[in-house]
Order: sequence, then C-alpha cells, then structure tokens
Amino acid sequence: MRKLLACAAIMILGASAFALELNMFEDTPGVHWYSVEAKLNTVFRQVTYDCVTPETAMKLTFLEANEPDCVYTDSVVSLTKLKMSGVVFWVKGDGSNNMGVAGITPLEADKNSDLKTITKSGCTVEFPLKDKFWKRYAFKFSDFKLGEATLTGDRVKQLYFSVKRGSKTPVSYIIDKVGFTKNLKKTEEDLELGKQANSRTDIKPDPKPVVPSEFVENRPALEGFRKKLASGQEVTIVAFGDSLTAGTAVWRAKAPHPERYVFHYALKNLLADAYKNDKITVVNAGIGGEQASHGFARLDRDVLSKKPDLVIYEFGNNDGDIKEYTSNTEKICDKLDAAKIAVIIMSSTVFAGSDDKRDVYIKWQKDFAKKRGYGYMGLRDVFLARGDAFIGDYLSDDVHPSYIGHRLFAEMVYELLRP
Repeated sequence: MRKLLACAAIMILGASAFALELNMFEDTPGVHWYSVEAKLNTVFRQVTYDCVTPETAMKLTFLEANEPDCVYTDSVVSLTKLKMSGVVFWVKGDGSNNMGVAGITPLEADKNSDLKTITKSGCTVEFPLKDKFWKRYAFKFSDFKLGEATLTGDRVKQLYFSVKRGSKTPVSYIIDKVGFTKNLKKTEEDLELGKQANSRTDIKPDPKPVVPSEFVENRPALEGFRKKLASGQEVTIVAFGDSLTAGTAVWRAKAPHPERYVFHYALKNLLADAYKNDKITVVNAGIGGEQASHGFARLDRDVLSKKPDLVIYEFGNNDGDIKEYTSNTEKICDKLDAAKIAVIIMSSTVFAGSDDKRDVYIKWQKDFAKKRGYGYMGLRDVFLARGDAFIGDYLSDDVHPSYIGHRLFAEMVYELLRP
C-alpha cells in the first residue's frame, strides 16, 4: 500500500478559516480522507521542490503556537482491521528547538469521555524540528495517549499535524510520505530514500527576478501627490478595500503589533524615509468579506471624511457579479475624482481554480485604471512572475498575502510614489 502525500486541496471556508484535505492512500479510495481546519495563523502550502517522494510535500508554517481546529469528517476507518501498526511520516525541520505535533482523532476513546476534551488533552505525539534534513518518524498507536486510555488504531477519524503549545517563535516544517503502516521498522528502501532525499543539491530553484516597477503602470498620473510629499506638506493616504487591505492573514497571526506587517504601514515608512517627510497619515479602511457595493455604502464615512490626498482602491476578490462590481467602482471613483483625490487601483489576487473568472475582473481593472488616468498594480501578475514554487511564500492561502506578500505590495506602491 502506498504511503505518500498524494494530493492536497485548499478551500476557503468563509472569512476566518480554510481546510486542507489529504488523500494518504491513493489506491484505497473512499475511506482514507483526513481534513484539518486551521485559523489563518497557520499556513499550509504544497511544495514541489523539497520532497522525499517525486510528488508533492506539504509545508506547514505556524505563526502562533496553537493547535489547529479539527473538522470531524464522516470518513471513519478501523486501522486494526487493516492490520496497521502505527503512523509513519517524514519531516524536515526548521533548525529550531520547537516541537512538532502529530495527532490522531478517534471517533470515540471510551464511553465516558467527550471527544473534544480528549483531543485537546492529548492523543498526540511530539517530534523535534532541530534537524534541517529529512528524517523518518514512526509511532505505534499506543504512543498516542488519550488521557488514561491508549489508542488502539480502531475507528480513527482523523490524522493531523500541529506545533507544541508554548512555542515562542514561528514554526515551520515540511511533511511528506505520510500514512499508516504495518511495519514500523525502517527498511532498506527507507534508508535509501532518506539518503537520496538528503543528498539533493537542487532542493529549491532560484526565484525568477522580479522588478516591482514592471508590474505597475501610469506613474505620471501621481506626479501631483509626489510633489506634495516632496514639499513636506501633510498628506493622508486611505487604503480602501476588503480583507487584503485589512491585512486579514497578518492580523490573525496575533503577532506583536500586527499592523506593522500590513502593506500600507510599510509604505508609510518607505515614503517617510525617501521624502524626509514625517507628516504622512495612513488610514486602514479595509474590511474583510466586502464587495464594491459595501465600499460605496461607506465611502463618505470611511474615506471622504478623512480628506485623503490618495486612495489605494482594492475590491473585487469577493464580488460575484462583474456588472455590479464595475458599476459600484465607477460610482466610487466618480466621487473621488470630484474631490480631486489621486487613485491607485490594485488588481485582484485570487488563485483558486474555481475563480478563473477573476481574470475578467483583472482585465477590467487594468483597462479602467488606464482610462481614468490612475496608477495601477498587477498583484497576481507579480506573484506569478516569481514562479509557482514561490507563490506560497507570498500568499497564506489562495487569496490573502502573507507578511512577505504585504511587503511586496508596499514595494509596488512605492514604485508609483518614489521620488
């Protein structure tokens, strides 16, 4: 039976969570599906350039030491009937002293215990992350403690990975070849596999060079705003949009001063240093889950009342009707034009396969910015230019940028506004 991380699919589950589904036994379909739901402080990405197997591994990055919330699926399997002895997986750590966690969710531990209480209190094993090379781990079912009980491998509902509570720093590790096994002992095949995996010299390809200025347009349209910055006058910038502007993934990481990792905060510092101007005010007017229609409804309150000199406009990731989106965007921009406010249009970023229609939005956004004489930023284009292997470094899921992605956003806006 093959034991590998055969496929992974990331789905958006509303504004606050996403799920990861792993099919660990490709040739035994139907019963071996496990899913993990995690808050957005946990990042799961497929990795094609650093694997034990020729297929795909999974990188898990925990910005906060917190076990993921579990989704209890209908797929229940009795591993004792399949004569499985335990769990096996390969790990490549981050060199830290943190501990990774593997957990099993049983359908029921004993008749007198509450499942959620049991899974919170244990049902896990720990493994060190100090080794920055591939290492095989194998655990018997009896290693997974359920309070006073011991897991037998019967009626298992879920296998999940996490990080030990109490970790003080961000944790990152890669897992591959995950599954259940009849033989926990390391075989000659395993020894050779580890030797080959750790002797590779082409682990990660060189990123394609990206020049942010190649993905922004119409810098001359912002000449007036740049002159005001250069003169040392007070200027106000309003970042107006949905969860990308709000900094959803960064805020949910619960890091100290999360506002410092959102693109408009970094932009403020870049401009202040470049123009020697400390009179720059940046307003975060982003609200997660919103569409352009919501933006129009609160335009006066959240934007025009601030009397901005520049608005960075970003909607479209949540809009489902292109006609409504374009109509509301035009109405918003009519008001901004009437108030003589400079505008930068940020494109959508959605990468999910079901959102290929977002290409229509991006084309319209680019054409609209050109027609109106606005600055323009091609967010998805700059991510794609880095190469598929690096998209996961910039996005926390298929929509929201990580703190690294926000830094790239800031650099793109800066290209439009630099001296």
